[in-house]
Amino acid sequence: MIRTWQILLIANAISISSCLELTDFETPLHNQELVVDGFVSTKNEPHYVKLTTLAGIDALGNNLLGQNAHVEIQEVNGPRVILGEISPGRYQLEAGALVVEEGKSYQLHIRLQNGDTYSSSVETVPKPINVVSSEAVLKNIADEDVLSPDSLVHNIEMEIENIDDNHFFITQSDGWAKVKLGFVSCKTRPPPSRDLCWQFRESIDRGALNIQSNIGLSRENYKITSVTIPVDSRLTYIGLVDINAMPSSSYEYWRLIKEQLDRPGGLFDAPFRPITGNILNESTNISALGFFHTYATTSEIVCYDRSEVNAVFETPWSACIRCVEWYPNSTWDNIDEILCSN
Repeated sequence: MIRTWQILLIANAISISSCLELTDFETPLHNQELVVDGFVSTKNEPHYVKLTTLAGIDALGNNLLGQNAHVEIQEVNGPRVILGEISPGRYQLEAGALVVEEGKSYQLHIRLQNGDTYSSSVETVPKPINVVSSEAVLKNIADEDVLSPDSLVHNIEMEIENIDDNHFFITQSDGWAKVKLGFVSCKTRPPPSRDLCWQFRESIDRGALNIQSNIGLSRENYKITSVTIPVDSRLTYIGLVDINAMPSSSYEYWRLIKEQLDRPGGLFDAPFRPITGNILNESTNISALGFFHTYATTSEIVCYDRSEVNAVFETPWSACIRCVEWYPNSTWDNIDEILCSN
């Protein structure tokens, strides 16, 4: 039996629902903002500038501003060169087309397909960082009594020459690992004769933002850990580290980004504050997002043997597949003879 209070409750629900109206929710449109990621360096490699779009949720993931742009780099009192678009929003200048040198100044110029023009501030290439020595040091990052492959790393440690002036730099690391492949029984043909090859590992710092300066240090040389590399086998490894000296303006830009990335995160954290770049819209005088950097690059090669590591590692097994077919970005070239002979 339905009680009186239940009847009243049902009646109220029907009355309330009859008052509800469907309302179309319109997502507010957001102005699209240009995002610029670009630099030149003294390293004899291609220079890249990447243009993307920071858009509202109405255009999430669409690069509406960065494509089909006209991108140039100007050396002050020198040549002005055009970058070609090699993929949507990604522009490249071939190695040697612009020789970047210490003490010279450069500026980025952009004209978008919609006619908007942007220019960066003029940035000067600083003195390069001098690396006195470098080595790979084995560390156990877990409990002292626990020894497992997951707890073993090599720190690439470098001694940096200090100078009287302030200097600033950011490091970027890649690597070559010698890798091995085992074989199960091959029924159709004999096993491959080569089970060892070299695999290129890009960005081994795993997106870490490693910026350094000599501010507050004594004028003696000092040591840094440029990158930490997990130990995943007992075969040889080659660390490739670029130490990019930069102006104080670039350092401040990266410092603010690192400060935000390193926040622990929480419901009541203050919102991110805008990070002003050095690229302005010439008509509106409004900053684009991102920065155009000038780097003086010092490259270090650190070759080290992992055969003495006291740990057991698993070797991948495959049925008659060659090493270079199993590992991406791999080669049979003797990378150690090419890079570690000196």
